Amino acid sequence: MAYLESGMVNSFPSTKRASINKLITENSITRLINRLIDQDSYVITNGIDADYTQDIDYGAWTGKDFEFVIHGYYFSVSNNANYSSGLQYIISKVPSFTRSGTEEQNLCARIFIDIADNNFHELYGQDDEGGEYKAVQFCLDTDPVIVPDGLAEYKMYQAPLVRYCENDAGSWQTVVPLDALFKFKSSSIKNIDGGEIIL
Repeated sequence: MAYLESGMVNSFPSTKRASINKLITENSITRLINRLIDQDSYVITNGIDADYTQDIDYGAWTGKDFEFVIHGYYFSVSNNANYSSGLQYIISKVPSFTRSGTEEQNLCARIFIDIADNNFHELYGQDDEGGEYKAVQFCLDTDPVIVPDGLAEYKMYQAPLVRYCENDAGSWQTVVPLDALFKFKSSSIKNIDGGEIIL
């Protein structure tokens, strides 16, 4: 039997180790999710009736919340009486996402992680006095990055959510791109069962 030196092993959760292990921190949870999932961001499609071999029309989210993950952080945008879906609400808040003409546009979500404290990385932004949640920005992928005031050391992550593009028939449509739905790379699931499942 052999043991490793304490400084060489990290474990979570573990209440009998350093005080940091007694805390459920943002960094510990998001790091765990990021180790299990290959993609840094993805749209969640639970309850969506769609053909998952092609881009999904944004109308598939009618009556539903819009859920996505960026770098281990989960976001859900609610559907309410004023909008047909959480996705329509997001689109309505980004006036530069015009969805007209023949120019492709990509609507994204951006987050900033405050990394000033190496042990406690956290999502930067909160509810402000005006009633807005400032931790996630919605913008076009071509918009300049606007770093929130007061943020010195950070990492920025961006997730593609919606695309206005031309389809194979030559008409223009608003879709959630198929590549925004993938959680795993093919190399991760190629032999996921270790050869145990026989179809």
